[in-house]
Amino acid sequence: GLSEQARANCRRNQFKKGGIPHNALDKPIGTEREDVYGYVWVKVAERKTDPKSAHDNWKMKHHLVWAQANGQPVPDGHMVVFADHDNQNFSPGNLVLVPRNLWAVISHSHYRYWDAESLEVAMNIARLDSARYAAQCRPRECKVCGQVFKPRFPHHRTCDACLGR
Repeated sequence: GLSEQARANCRRNQFKKGGIPHNALDKPIGTEREDVYGYVWVKVAERKTDPKSAHDNWKMKHHLVWAQANGQPVPDGHMVVFADHDNQNFSPGNLVLVPRNLWAVISHSHYRYWDAESLEVAMNIARLDSARYAAQCRPRECKVCGQVFKPRFPHHRTCDACLGR
């Protein structure tokens, strides 16, 4: 192998602070690439700005288009959905902001939608389902002992103490 002095010299000269790898320089800002799921990513910065994030110098194109059309970035807890299911249709009317909790209900319940209007109807149905579930899980009186308890699932009618007996 190498002597200790040669190893120290290699370490000292390997990576310079602030240096950019050669393979990052061949993709200028504004470059678009498509991932395996068909989403388009746009390079928005030469290097990442947050050391904790993996690649914040690349942004999803539909997020950028939605933010430009609405004058604000996508809020936390929300996602931008293609209303017509076409990942290449970036018209602002096709991009709909959906809260993640509603998206979980829509995708779990397999609600179908074809455009922005039908997606809005699916979100309203998901809101209704969420409210119905919350109402079914409100505190209620135990059928056996009469104490008020918070059920763990909608059809839970007996408190845990009575179930344990």
